[in-house]
Amino acid sequence: MSSFTFWLPREQIIESLQAIAATCVCVSILHLVAYHTLRRHTIKHKFNRQECHKAAYQLTNFVVNSLLGLAGLYVSFFCHDDWDLVFPHQMNIHQRVYGYTDFKFIAFAAVQVGYNLWCLPVGIIFVKEKVEMIGHHIAVVLTCTLSALASPGFRIHSPFFLGVFEVSSIALIIMNFLRDRHEWTQKNFKTGFDFCRLLFAFSFLSFRVVLGSPQIYSVIVATIWTVRELDGVNGAEYYRLWLLFVAMGQFFLAMLQYYWAYLIVSGLMRMLSPALKKTTTKKKHSDCNRTEGNGFGDSEVAKANGSKAMK
Repeated sequence: MSSFTFWLPREQIIESLQAIAATCVCVSILHLVAYHTLRRHTIKHKFNRQECHKAAYQLTNFVVNSLLGLAGLYVSFFCHDDWDLVFPHQMNIHQRVYGYTDFKFIAFAAVQVGYNLWCLPVGIIFVKEKVEMIGHHIAVVLTCTLSALASPGFRIHSPFFLGVFEVSSIALIIMNFLRDRHEWTQKNFKTGFDFCRLLFAFSFLSFRVVLGSPQIYSVIVATIWTVRELDGVNGAEYYRLWLLFVAMGQFFLAMLQYYWAYLIVSGLMRMLSPALKKTTTKKKHSDCNRTEGNGFGDSEVAKANGSKAMK
């Protein structure tokens, strides 16, 4: 282990840092353009600044998550003849931990770091995001920094965790936007809103739970293996401490996914259970007025997510 180096080569670290900075700049510009455009075109409707910031934030999330989701689908399902990126536990563990150093794998992590670093101040100051989502942003930055800068970066998971997972966020963002305009949505776009609810549930459970669970298992096993492999490495105690924080972030993100999945499944059961339909119908108007929810169980998920859902 004398020749072991914990960090990626200097050139790749510079590329990662440049990608992080470029992401922060591009996302900031997109948000500012969206905000000022909305302010100019909605001033007669008396939208306040926070409403415009939130709508611009949702639009920015939609663009970023759409790009990440499409890129993740392409790399995971169409760039490789095998299914190693979808079921990585079949690969050699050394390759899972240290391999996949091409920039396309590092880029997923770098973009997520830059994007979530931008989300933190904007989400806290302008959008007033919930604590769960602030914790989500911090955990993503913590875990993705390892993939962007370190040699043991678990980058085989990057296209799926940091790309494919965001596919479900696309429907969620649209759903949040329509839910914030509940009265207009119920009058003019109720069918489309219901379709978004079902699309969100299907994509979340398919990608984040069914296909995501093997990925979660694989990365946990790989993290434990890496901690053991650091025996005899200079500075091993510091690297292990970082890996411990990464493991905590991974655990938090995994539990968050399963918690949201529980809310979605509970909502689906209530929606599809004939025994509960009459009760749901009777309480429909009072529930809507009280919670501004959508009767699907995803109201709590949407509120917990703010304008976004993970990593």
